[in-house]
Amino acid sequence: MGDFVNFTNVSRYPLDPHYKKSFSEELDDCRSLFYKLVSCIRKANPDCVIEWIEGNHEERLSKYLVRDSVRIALMEDEQSEEMLTVPYLFKLHKNNVKWIPATQVHVIHGHAIVEHGDVSRLYSGYTAKAMIDKRNMSGFSGHTHRMAYTFRKTYTDYYFWIETGCMCNLQPEPSYVKSPNWQNGWVVGSYNKEKGILYPTVIPIINNSFYFEGKLYA
Repeated sequence: MGDFVNFTNVSRYPLDPHYKKSFSEELDDCRSLFYKLVSCIRKANPDCVIEWIEGNHEERLSKYLVRDSVRIALMEDEQSEEMLTVPYLFKLHKNNVKWIPATQVHVIHGHAIVEHGDVSRLYSGYTAKAMIDKRNMSGFSGHTHRMAYTFRKTYTDYYFWIETGCMCNLQPEPSYVKSPNWQNGWVVGSYNKEKGILYPTVIPIINNSFYFEGKLYA
């Protein structure tokens, strides 16, 4: 759901003086983790569809190139594919991973939007409320690094919006935020074709442990 890679060195925010990794070193670390993740998923389920939804941190690369290096941004390989993009740098096509740009509305089963999100409020749940107001349908978003679940019932239907949490280090080093109000966790959505209903399950990670399908993982 985005922000898999930070692109620290091309961010418009001032670089932390204690951050020593170069652009290529950060990219290598992220690619290594990405390939391991894809391999693990494929081993568990060879038929699954993997999608990478662009987040605002991935957008840092394209914004940087447009702002400062637009001629480099247009560099292409022999297949006329732009080389300085996330899909090219992470070999998404080769790994059979679908790239979903931030500008694309991605609706699953005709019922819910899945997106990185473009709204951020101070507290858990506030963003979910703002997103359901903005989209006027069910959905899932990341972006805030928090978890929340909000409902809206109408005369004919119900809607939900979920902030899906994050899988990042809650105490990043070097630190760039004081006591971050973040929550590790994720969401599983189960779609019933007969009823045409999407059932979401929120799975928070609490003190490095979580429950899923009646089992404790720690």
